[in-house]
Amino acid sequence: MPIVEILKADSPIKSWQLERRLDISNSDVCMLVHQARIDGEPIGSGSNGYFYCNEAEDLDSTIAQIQGRINSLVKIQIALAKTRSRLSGEQGTLKL
Repeated sequence: MPIVEILKADSPIKSWQLERRLDISNSDVCMLVHQARIDGEPIGSGSNGYFYCNEAEDLDSTIAQIQGRINSLVKIQIALAKTRSRLSGEQGTLKL
């Protein structure tokens, strides 16, 4: 996978730099990083961009960042489910 090879050779690297080097969009960069992580590649991310991790603890901040996003999404999902329940119980009228 070219993105992994780039990260192994040139870390950290910003998303926009990967976009230019690979001639792809930002969403494609995200998709490639996502897939590489699913495939078991130790790709971290932070304010300096994406980086290839050589030590287990290098992934800690990325794991914490992802967990924070998960927690936020769960809160949104719970709130929307409550809103949906209110809407369906009141003939589609949301009362605030």
